[in-house]
Amino acid sequence: MDKLIKRLRELGFSEDVLIKLGSIRKDELMHMNSRELAEFLGVKRREALRILEVMFKIYTQEMYLPASSLSGRRRISLGVTALDRILGGGLPLGSIVEVFGEPGVGKTQFCFHLTARKFAALGFSKKAAYIDAEGSFSPKRLREVLEGNGVHPDVAMREITLIKPKSTAMLYASLLDLWDEFENYDLVLVDSLLALPRLEYHGLDMLAERQQMLAKILRLMLKISGKGILVLFTNQTIGKITSSEGKDAAGGFIVGHVPGTVLQIRKAAGGVRVLRIVDSPELPEAEALFKIGRKGLIGVTRRS
Repeated sequence: MDKLIKRLRELGFSEDVLIKLGSIRKDELMHMNSRELAEFLGVKRREALRILEVMFKIYTQEMYLPASSLSGRRRISLGVTALDRILGGGLPLGSIVEVFGEPGVGKTQFCFHLTARKFAALGFSKKAAYIDAEGSFSPKRLREVLEGNGVHPDVAMREITLIKPKSTAMLYASLLDLWDEFENYDLVLVDSLLALPRLEYHGLDMLAERQQMLAKILRLMLKISGKGILVLFTNQTIGKITSSEGKDAAGGFIVGHVPGTVLQIRKAAGGVRVLRIVDSPELPEAEALFKIGRKGLIGVTRRS
């Protein structure tokens, strides 16, 4: 930030503004828009735009990375051959994943399983954060899945930060707390993203406000994932006539264009679930079958 502050001083920005600017981390500043920065600094929006322009000119090289730097990302294997095969070995750290489906399809079970697999694959050097926005968290069930994946439940439960927000604002504040302590985590789960906003923001007259709040939450998730953390959120469905599966993820454009990987879970006959890759920058569309058992997600050889 020293280069930026020196340049802004040369351009005539006041010391009060520069002191406030110095209290922000560079990566935080890079994720701010002009309105947020103007409010924080107490300046006009055009001044905030000028600061952002100067910043990007100075730090532009940091936005360019060799493509090879993304190919070696560590992944959390799901431990189910069919699922890992279509996912390229598992879910990558440093990414945002959306898992959507109808109620009761197994989204929370997917979160429990991923939590267990995180400890099985990466150990206990870092924690997992579980944000239970729906009130569906079951310690008993999670302990069962942990044990089924060869993870000591007592040890793992001490390394899971459980957060139960009661409002959308509390959900945002929880993510801010995790951002401040990002070095302690390698997995953040939000189950589910729209549960609280849907309860608080009713009707078309509140839609714009809801989408603005979701945009803030998703920008914060992007910042967290940028620190090498896997951020996964579950989502609900809405009917869509044009969808080949008859359902689409809720949340509209803002939610749909943030996750790197979008997965859908749907039910098939005989207790079988289908995991479908709906969107991914590195994986083709594909499907794999699984069931939910005592150990969490388990493989199947064919549809029952």
